[in-house]
Amino acid sequence: MDMMTTMQERRSVRSFTNRALEPDIPELIAEMRSSTSFLPAIFTASIPMIYIPVQGQKTEEGVRLGTYGVIRGHQGMITGSCSNCDEEVLQFGYEMEKIILQLCNLGIGSCWLGGTFNRKLYSSYLQVPETQIIPAVIPIGYAADASRALDTIMRRLAGSDRRLPMGELFFRGDFDHPIDASSAERLWYRGLEMVRIAPSASNKQPWRGVVSAEGHQVHLYLHENPKYNRSLGYPIQLLDMGIAMTHLELAFHALSLPGSWHISDPCIDLPHDQLRYIASYTS
Repeated sequence: MDMMTTMQERRSVRSFTNRALEPDIPELIAEMRSSTSFLPAIFTASIPMIYIPVQGQKTEEGVRLGTYGVIRGHQGMITGSCSNCDEEVLQFGYEMEKIILQLCNLGIGSCWLGGTFNRKLYSSYLQVPETQIIPAVIPIGYAADASRALDTIMRRLAGSDRRLPMGELFFRGDFDHPIDASSAERLWYRGLEMVRIAPSASNKQPWRGVVSAEGHQVHLYLHENPKYNRSLGYPIQLLDMGIAMTHLELAFHALSLPGSWHISDPCIDLPHDQLRYIASYTS
């Protein structure tokens, strides 16, 4: 599948078959990350991404790495650790979503888990330094044909089928001018739609974007919920912003609008203090 189709069709998978994953998954992940286009220059941390094969929620050593019953039948987990700071959590979200989408292209399902796992247990098993955190874990495997009732409940609780309209998320020139249907034929509009449908914690969709008047730049902002953002002890909404960056970049590349990320605040007037500049994409 092309990447636009992948982003449109990807769904969070919580029920998997018992079919084993291919043994070369670690090599595939390493190969994905070795691409010269994988990591933009604005990210400088070296974040380990670790694959853990599991069976019956147990590792090869017999350690039970559960997910509080939310996930069933997965055959592996992908996770990693980073410093508890905005920059590295943002990078973690960006890198992980890029891996997830490439695995999706191979028919491998996944689900972001930011809270429904025992963070201390995972940290102990992976011997994560005390100065670092595990922002999320990603169970992976082949999706079951039929989902459980719990899957439907979790999807409803997360609001996964509800998305804010484009005009509440994206603007033209400044925050006083929401984009509307008159822009629907523009390529950048189609790219932003891939951000709109991206996954986010509790489906809060904290990203906001301002397209420059010329149409060749998109400035991304975090619409932060301060209490929620730190509810798990780390900036979970920065994960979401990293995911948004991946969706925007891959969509623009698929639409023949390649570009690059940079951090240069355009100093657009902000309508309230919950908005915070993150990064800009120039096509």
